[in-house]
Amino acid sequence: MGSDSKSERSMTEQESLPEFFARPVPDAEGPETIISPLEPIPAPDSNRDKGSAPGNFARSSIWNRLFPPTTEDPEAPDDTASPSGMKLEHFVIRERIGRGGMGAVFRAIDTRLDRVVALKVLSPGQSRDAGSVKRFQNEAKSAARLDHENISRVFYIGEDQGLNFIAFEYVKGTNVREIIQSRGILPAAE
Repeated sequence: MGSDSKSERSMTEQESLPEFFARPVPDAEGPETIISPLEPIPAPDSNRDKGSAPGNFARSSIWNRLFPPTTEDPEAPDDTASPSGMKLEHFVIRERIGRGGMGAVFRAIDTRLDRVVALKVLSPGQSRDAGSVKRFQNEAKSAARLDHENISRVFYIGEDQGLNFIAFEYVKGTNVREIIQSRGILPAAE
């Protein structure tokens, strides 16, 4: 993609996010190509056998190390083995940097391109649910279409050992929770 096209897709300081996304993509043939509709999300299948292979994550050592049981407090220390050195495809995990309801984020090394990435891994429970997997894939596809200095770029999406993951650009910094805890609620401008 040439520099002219990239500058046309960049968000200006004067426009809002809705204005940015409403602006046509260069060389698009019609309004449907601005952002193509995402695939429909299947309804969760509550009747499936949750213990059947290969989806039986209870026996998976990678599941136990990446997603150890925790208390309700996401900040509570865990006494489990570090996931450092574990692999998902060509990514070697170094440390967990965040955890939420859908999964966890790890700092990892992309061994093919020799760079640090943020690896967002969908939890095993979510990976068993077709609707959650579809939403996760849609998130990756949507994020991959964005090109802005304040948005981490998507490098790769994959599945290994029953776990779905997205490799994002790693941005060193502090998470929002830590900033709010130290400074209080942020002004809207920030």
